[in-house]
Amino acid sequence: EGLILDLRGNGGGLLEQAIGMAGFFLPRGAVIVSTEGRAVPASSFRAQTNGEDLKGRLVVLIDESSASASEIVAGAVQDWDRGVVVGRPSFGKGLVQRQIGLSDGSAVRITVARYHTPSGRVIQRPYEKGKRREYYLDHLRRYNDAARDSLDAAAPAYRTLRTGRTVYGGGGIRPDILVEADTAGFSNYYGELIRRGIVADFVGDWLDGSRDSLSRRYASFEAFDAGYTPSDEVLERLTALGESRGVKFDAEGFAVSEPLVRMQLKALAAQRLFGTGAYFRVINPAASPAYARAVAILEDWDKSGQPVLEP
Repeated sequence: EGLILDLRGNGGGLLEQAIGMAGFFLPRGAVIVSTEGRAVPASSFRAQTNGEDLKGRLVVLIDESSASASEIVAGAVQDWDRGVVVGRPSFGKGLVQRQIGLSDGSAVRITVARYHTPSGRVIQRPYEKGKRREYYLDHLRRYNDAARDSLDAAAPAYRTLRTGRTVYGGGGIRPDILVEADTAGFSNYYGELIRRGIVADFVGDWLDGSRDSLSRRYASFEAFDAGYTPSDEVLERLTALGESRGVKFDAEGFAVSEPLVRMQLKALAAQRLFGTGAYFRVINPAASPAYARAVAILEDWDKSGQPVLEP
């Protein structure tokens, strides 16, 4: 009934890939992204052929880690009113760089232009020379309601190209529908296990030792998804590793995070057994409000999706 294009956590890739992805949904000749710089000619990149999906229902998911090529795709879809963008504001990274080789074999990359969405919005967030810390703090402040409202009020307004909806510039892509991050299940204790690399180290060792037995028990993802849950013994091994590395066991914090830990371990096991897509097939239905919202929009498109694109 529709497609969810999940660009959350996607820091980007090659420009050609972004153009190809966006072009899948747009008609021939549609501008996908343009570049403009002080000392380089302006140029536009267009869809070269009609996309294979020009009318299907489409939701694009983005978050604060969506950057660069991901923002090109999301911006093109939004500016052409082709799909509904859901999630949290993207990072705001859209620079064109030229690499110059030096005599010692090293190289330096010089920013020569910025990427613009089809409506003219600059993807790159403003950066004042020497204020790196302020640049990243501004990114974090976007997730505070009061600060975000202030930023939105000051952001330049643009019009989409098909229906003339208002969208905002100022760097990054702002979703049509904002869905806050789900912090349920996160505790200081679990956060400490993650920050010290204990979860990552445990998962690697655990899956190296469990892969063969899990493969014998579950021949397909469907069987695995329906039948497997990490055992208490697995979680005890994780917390024991934490103790050995100086993270004292916190019963209250563990109780808060236990369902999340089980689900994430299950998703990581699915990834190891059945590929990257299997990870998201476990995580998204169970622990992603943005994904749930996207599904709801597709299922009730006439009331929840179409009115966003044609207000």
